[in-house]
Amino acid sequence: MEVESDKAVENFKTPYAGTVTQVNEALVADPSAISPKHQADNWILDLQVA
Repeated sequence: MEVESDKAVENFKTPYAGTVTQVNEALVADPSAISPKHQADNWILDLQVA
């Protein structure tokens, strides 16, 4: 999965190899929504580990 910012596109690194099964589209649309007050909503992706 790639993560894009104003200056660069980086691969999203995880400690496991696998297949992305779901992406939190709310954070894709508004990355500033990540908040320590709402940790349950801060998930970025679901990964099916190979």
